[in-house]
Amino acid sequence: MLMKIVRTEGVWSLWSGLSPTLVLSVPAMVVYFVTYENLRLAFSDACGGEQPVWVPAVAGSLSRTWAVTLVSPLELIRTKMQSKKMSYLGEWSPCAASMA
Repeated sequence: MLMKIVRTEGVWSLWSGLSPTLVLSVPAMVVYFVTYENLRLAFSDACGGEQPVWVPAVAGSLSRTWAVTLVSPLELIRTKMQSKKMSYLGEWSPCAASMA
């Protein structure tokens, strides 16, 4: 099956989804880790410098929610790009809006 894909679509088609995935995952992880560390430290400081057992769970939940909220528009663009073979610039053009 792998050889069939390479013959019909070319070798580079094996990596066609990599750039949209990286564009989505890198900002999501940066937002998540920065938010997690800041919340964890803030909750620990509010508890007198000790880190209660619940702090990592709450900080992780809140930071993951924040990261997903910020990255959701990029997820929509990635999904459209994978279904229509369009570039990032093509997604923001006036014609793309009328196609949706």
